Amino acid sequence: MTTLTVTLSVTMPDAAPPFALGAGERLALRVAEGLQARVHRRAAARTARIAADLAREGLIAESRRAGDRAAAANGVGALRW
Repeated sequence: MTTLTVTLSVTMPDAAPPFALGAGERLALRVAEGLQARVHRRAAARTARIAADLAREGLIAESRRAGDRAAAANGVGALRW
């Protein structure tokens, strides 16, 4: 039995990238990257606002619990509805 081995070698010129983008494609890519960055910034800002809201709610809840504990210790009862 005879075996035939074929080796294929393809070389790209150093000056040309594997694919070339046209001017319109480059513009569309820049617009898409800008939109992605804007969405990322807005999501990060929203996350920061939510974290601040949660921290504020935690402080309010802790303050209320401390007030309830103090009222219970003094025998005053519930101070709020």
